[in-house]
Amino acid sequence: MVPIDKFKPENIERALEYIHAVLSLDQSRLKFVDEKSLKGAEIFNRKVRRDPITGEVPSIITDSDFRNTYTIIGLCGVDTSAPPFLFNLNQFTNDSEAFSIAVEEAIIAGFLKSGDILVMDNAAIHVFGENDVLVNFLWENFGIHVLMLPTRSPELNPIELLWQILVQQLKSINLDPSRYMQHRVAYQA
Repeated sequence: MVPIDKFKPENIERALEYIHAVLSLDQSRLKFVDEKSLKGAEIFNRKVRRDPITGEVPSIITDSDFRNTYTIIGLCGVDTSAPPFLFNLNQFTNDSEAFSIAVEEAIIAGFLKSGDILVMDNAAIHVFGENDVLVNFLWENFGIHVLMLPTRSPELNPIELLWQILVQQLKSINLDPSRYMQHRVAYQA
């Protein structure tokens, strides 16, 4: 469903300005960030296979409530000196503190470096609450620029294309939902 104000002239103008700005930048310095909330049933595979030798079905400890919420905070980029994708999977709903921690961990891991341009939307957890100073903090302390996506334009963030692939990968590795999860994974190309 497309928001009614997506095609307002001022939103279209901002989207074109954004595209022009991004095309004029060093593409290897662009890093995109976003978050996705999931229900436990979306990432935990409850299917088990019978052991082909013994015929037994292994018992799997599962969370009794597959309605639990999980959050993925992911970053992606095309810099050849860093992995193309980094994400955190947490067993709680997302907030501004979790978002800022994920950004700080990306800096510590070397995914975000001085001179990079972090592109994100203007969601409340990115720029309000505890993160109302995030843009200045990243610039003053790490030399990382922040570029905001235009309003109502999530399709301009390439990480949106990665969510479905990541969720399928998480489901295929049979994560154990009975353990607290805080997975940080960097995918190498």
